[in-house]
Amino acid sequence: MNGNTIPENAQSADLAVLMEVLDKLLQMFREKPSQVKVGDILKLIELKQKISIGAGGDIANRQFWDIVNKFRQNELQKEEAATTSPEGSTDKGDAPC
Repeated sequence: MNGNTIPENAQSADLAVLMEVLDKLLQMFREKPSQVKVGDILKLIELKQKISIGAGGDIANRQFWDIVNKFRQNELQKEEAATTSPEGSTDKGDAPC
């Protein structure tokens, strides 16, 4: 888990609540179709997919972004080291002629 994602247990809880709401909505749709909008059901299904991806439903996608974030962190560390180290200094006032 990285700093900008929801914890796994929170995602699981969200998914459980979402599934419960979806089940109730589908039951209402079967009993009284005029009281339920199909768009509401589709929106819940879309949210379920988004939560599932965040919870590891799409492992390849998650792994890809983990690699990108690691690469980004490494590059930021290199850049920070270059700007703070004496070798990376651009001040040439002390250099011998």
